[in-house]
Amino acid sequence: MNLELKKFDMKNISFKANEASGPVIVLIGRRDTGKSFLVRDLLYYHQDI
Repeated sequence: MNLELKKFDMKNISFKANEASGPVIVLIGRRDTGKSFLVRDLLYYHQDI
């Protein structure tokens, strides 16, 4: 089994003020897999919204 991973680009998640709905992010994983860390990183990257 081969698994290809690509680097995640935060710019793929964007918010446009003139649209009625924003992005929806779902994080699913077991304990201690970095879900909260990813949320903190996303919030920090998009703090100017």
